Amino acid sequence: MDRQAASFSPYTDSYQASRPPTGKYQPIGSEGAESNQSANPFANAFYRSPDDAHNGNTAGGARINKYETSLPVRVDVEAALAYLLGCLTGVFFLIFEQKNDYVRFHAWQSCLVFGPMMVVQFIIGLISSVLGWLLFIANLAITGFLMYQAYRNGASLDRFLVPVAGGIAARWIDAE
Repeated sequence: MDRQAASFSPYTDSYQASRPPTGKYQPIGSEGAESNQSANPFANAFYRSPDDAHNGNTAGGARINKYETSLPVRVDVEAALAYLLGCLTGVFFLIFEQKNDYVRFHAWQSCLVFGPMMVVQFIIGLISSVLGWLLFIANLAITGFLMYQAYRNGASLDRFLVPVAGGIAARWIDAE
């Protein structure tokens, strides 16, 4: 009776080693070098361009990656970082992020929310230091909330609209 002992060596072939990997993280392969070079986990999420649908082109067409960014950072992280330092990071992402409308929307919204808020905080700070500090704490809470919303909705690309500024930012992004 020849009984084979189980080998726990990492160098032996097993059923698990012969199967293709499954799960969240996939190894980088040699197929499609342009899409696998990205640090973005959404690098292979493509859709057809709207121009192809209007022109009646249903076969193939231009593939556009809706999660691709100009900077080597994931789209959800970039969108959250657009709020980090208020309108300063908003302007930074408006200048350097040219590919992703989701990040540009949050950059515009950051500028439209925190630009006027900075002016109001300066004026209130001249009048009363207590009110200035209360407004500063409210500013931090709003920043944290908007960063959380931008990061959370990064996978689905749903836009969280601040009542007035969000509508303006959405119109500007849709017009670009």
